[in-house]
Amino acid sequence: MPITATITTNDPIQGTTTTPAEVAASTSVGVQPQITRMEIPGIKGADGDISWAGTWSSTTTYTENQAVQYNGSAYVCLQGNSDIIPSDNTNAWSLMVSKGDIGATGIAGDDGDAGATGAQGSAGARGERGETGATGSQGPAGATGSQGDTGAQGLKGDTGATGSTGATGATGSTGATGATGLQGPAGADGNDGNDGTDGAQGPQGSRGQIGITGSQGPQGNIGATGAQGPQGDTGATGAQGTTGSAGADGIKGDSGATGAQGPQGDTGATGADGTDATINILTTITGDSGTDASVAQTGTPNQTSLQFTIPRGNQGPSGTAAAITIGSVLTGAAGTDVSVSNSGNTIASVLDFTIPRGDRGADGDLVWKGGWNSSYPYQQNEAVYYNGSSYIAIASNQNITPGTDTAKWNIMASAGAEGGSIGSMEDTVISANPSDNSIIMYQNSSTKWKDQAPFGNTYGDVSINGGTF
Repeated sequence: MPITATITTNDPIQGTTTTPAEVAASTSVGVQPQITRMEIPGIKGADGDISWAGTWSSTTTYTENQAVQYNGSAYVCLQGNSDIIPSDNTNAWSLMVSKGDIGATGIAGDDGDAGATGAQGSAGARGERGETGATGSQGPAGATGSQGDTGAQGLKGDTGATGSTGATGATGSTGATGATGLQGPAGADGNDGNDGTDGAQGPQGSRGQIGITGSQGPQGNIGATGAQGPQGDTGATGAQGTTGSAGADGIKGDSGATGAQGPQGDTGATGADGTDATINILTTITGDSGTDASVAQTGTPNQTSLQFTIPRGNQGPSGTAAAITIGSVLTGAAGTDVSVSNSGNTIASVLDFTIPRGDRGADGDLVWKGGWNSSYPYQQNEAVYYNGSSYIAIASNQNITPGTDTAKWNIMASAGAEGGSIGSMEDTVISANPSDNSIIMYQNSSTKWKDQAPFGNTYGDVSINGGTF
């Protein structure tokens, strides 16, 4: 729309002049005006905050200032749309953060604590039998086991053949004859001997004259025993002689040497093995409380079954009923141990849980976690919003304010100036309540843009040296 103005005097325009070179971020073409910028209030822009909508989806309808993640990069919606790929349309989407290159592999972390033993997996297929390994060295003798039960009597084996009789040992030499002992007392009359054989009848001799009987002479000494004569006729029984005293026993002759052992006979055949014994444990029975335990045996000596009866214990007294309440549940840092503490007592327990986050997974896309929370343990590649800016965690941390430690947080997008105001721009100094007809002028000495009102303070009436146009 053209501007119609009336100049009432030829005086030059009053105001602060500057050269184009001193106007920051301005472009000069042709004749240069003395006043380079004027403030014309516009429509208030949209709020600077963005809202994170997660991973882009073709089925979601997006509105202005919603941010999404697509193929590792972050985009902000410039105008409402649906099913428009962020990287394909710069009118609908603006790139916020481009996906970075893959970083160098970090130093391997310390080994974590051993996890809980997993459930027993199903048995795998049986592999082929490997070759027989070399025979190991003889191990030390084990302790002697306890005496096993006596097995059943095996069948009697066949009798072995009788061994040959050993040779008769040589006869020992005869011992020396002992001295003759004194005449012992007469023994009792022995039994009558057998009648001798009758001799042949001799011829009848002539009868001689009977001689005179002489007196008895003294008994002579006993002569030495003559050789044993032939058995004569039984003579008349003589008078009983005087019994002599018993002679001393003669010395016993030495025993003859033992003959050599004869050869051993062949071993008889081994009898058949007895039947192996088996013991089978039957189902254990729970008996009534207060009864005795018992074991019943059935079967044969070689196949025995045992039935155990074990009584249950007596009923104990009823315990005091306990109450369990779940207290706090906190998220611990990755790599720490799970902990459960009782902040109550043994009767009224209050269980407080601290469950650690899982270990960091494989590198992937960033994860938006919303507004920063001092109590949350953040991991690498998790992004947050704080004081109008967005940050991404480059290392695990907790209770470290974004923007205070660049080793933990990197800024993704800085907060923009509030819509409808340029007071937060670094190169401007604007009054909180500028007057009507104010314009923005550059001051070289301060290198700042400032508001001034060189044409009067009545809105709409621009005065130059008291005139209007």
